[in-house]
Amino acid sequence: MTTVYLVRHAEAEGNLYRRVHGWYNSLITDNGYRQIAALRGRFADIHIDAVYSSDLFRTMTTAKAVYLSHGLELHTDPGLREISLGAWEDKPWGELERCDAMNLIRFNHSSPDFRVEGGETFAQVQARLKGAVLRLAAAHPGQTIALFSHGTAIRCLQGALRGWGPARWTAWATATTPPSPAWRWRAIRPAPSLRTITPTCPTRSPPWPASGGGRSGTEQAAMQTCGSGPST
Repeated sequence: MTTVYLVRHAEAEGNLYRRVHGWYNSLITDNGYRQIAALRGRFADIHIDAVYSSDLFRTMTTAKAVYLSHGLELHTDPGLREISLGAWEDKPWGELERCDAMNLIRFNHSSPDFRVEGGETFAQVQARLKGAVLRLAAAHPGQTIALFSHGTAIRCLQGALRGWGPARWTAWATATTPPSPAWRWRAIRPAPSLRTITPTCPTRSPPWPASGGGRSGTEQAAMQTCGSGPST
């Protein structure tokens, strides 16, 4: 059986400054680098055979926590990218509340009707992520791989593996192992600041707040999570 670790990137500029960063190539913050150092310790005793990330700086940098310490090379795959948000990219979330409020509501509620010029729909992200992860898992039968991706992208993948459309995500509670005899997964996030990291973290309670959108609150980014914060 192939084991897949899904890891969300550490805190990036879009999270800190509340800007829309889907495919926008933002940098890691000082706090994000502390998260990466903590993540390195979390994976110290976990055997990993291969490491993949999206081709964006924030995931490639976060992946250093695993591939450098394990003596591996990093493979990048654009299929692991965050949702593309087209004309919204690098705009402040607060600006969207004023100039595109109804569409922002659709985004925050994971509506299948969400559209933004030049961007992806949730259904398109689901198909892209599912295809990428299944392809990478199939390339490593019986091994353990770490995939570094993004908050909304991981949430889309989890829905796709259960056959769920975007409308169900906002009421999603604890995730369970997807029904696949060939591979299993765990999904984690870097813990904030220097918080102690353990292999198993408590799950959050539903409903999930929508990804990004300038909304406050804790987010369950994956099957098992540590910490809180924006999800893009």
